[in-house]
Amino acid sequence: MAVNESADSILIGNAGSCITNEWNGTVSNAWENAANWSCGTVPAANTVVYINSNKPRYPFINSIAVCLRLYTAPAVSVIVSTGFKLDIKGNN
Repeated sequence: MAVNESADSILIGNAGSCITNEWNGTVSNAWENAANWSCGTVPAANTVVYINSNKPRYPFINSIAVCLRLYTAPAVSVIVSTGFKLDIKGNN
């Protein structure tokens, strides 16, 4: 468990946890590549995912992927390869 203090607040939580994760697509189009994400980790069941426009690449999913919520900009696409799925756990 990590404790982060500032003059205004104290945050107690798991070290390295990242609840909001933004796609950057700088390395590849692989959803499964942690380097394509702002947190440096692939989204998990408790992660809110944002995929904004003007990225160099957009995600292709070649696994059983999961997230809590998924928000995309207009005209952004997420492609799920045949035989795999994206399980969105929460309500958008």
